[in-house]
Amino acid sequence: MNKALLKKFFDSLIWLMIIIFVLDFATKWIVQLNLKDDIILIPGFLKITLTHNLGASFGMGNGGEPFMRALWITISVVMSAGLIFYYIKSFKKNSKLYNIAFALMIAGALGNAVDRIFYWEALVGFDGVIDWISFTFGSYNFPVFNIADSSLVIGVILLLVLLIIEMVKDAIKKNKEGAYSLPPEQYEKKLKKEAEALEKENNEANNSK
Repeated sequence: MNKALLKKFFDSLIWLMIIIFVLDFATKWIVQLNLKDDIILIPGFLKITLTHNLGASFGMGNGGEPFMRALWITISVVMSAGLIFYYIKSFKKNSKLYNIAFALMIAGALGNAVDRIFYWEALVGFDGVIDWISFTFGSYNFPVFNIADSSLVIGVILLLVLLIIEMVKDAIKKNKEGAYSLPPEQYEKKLKKEAEALEKENNEANNSK
C-alpha cells in the first residue's frame, strides 16, 4: 500500500470505525463466554455484568415482544444506512471533528445492529444485544450498556457541541455584521445624527420643565 492510499485510508476514519467495531465485538463475546458472576471493579460505582437487551440502547424498550424487536431491528438498520450515506455524501465538505462524530456514531450503530440482527436463541443461545458495563450513582443504577452504546453517545454529544459552537459563532458574526453593515464614514454620520437627536430630545425635555 503506497503512502497516498494509506493517507486516504487514515483520513477516511474507516480505521477508527473498524477499531471501535472490533473492540465492541470482542469485549461482548469475552464477557458472554467467560463471565459467570458479576465482577466488581469499583465498589458501589462500576462493575461488569452480563445482560441481553432486546430493545434500544441502554436497555430502553427491552420488552422482548417480537413486534418490538422487529421494530428496533428496522430502526437500527435504517439509522446505520442513513449515517453511512450521509457520511459518504458529506465527508469532503464536513470538518474533521464532524467526520469523527459521525464515524463514532456509525461504529456504534453498526456494533449493536449486528447483535440485533444475528443474535437469536436458535443461533447463538441467547437473544439480543450483549450489554456488560454497569455504573451505579448512589441509589441509581444506570442502564447496562456496551462500547457501541458509548461510541454512539459520544458521537452524538460531540456533534451537538459542534453545532452549538457553530450557532454561537454565526450569532456573533451576524451581530458584528449588523453593527458594521454601513461603511465607516456613513456609520460615523449615523452615530452623530443619533447623538444629535438624543441631545435635542434632552434639551426639549429640559425646556419644558
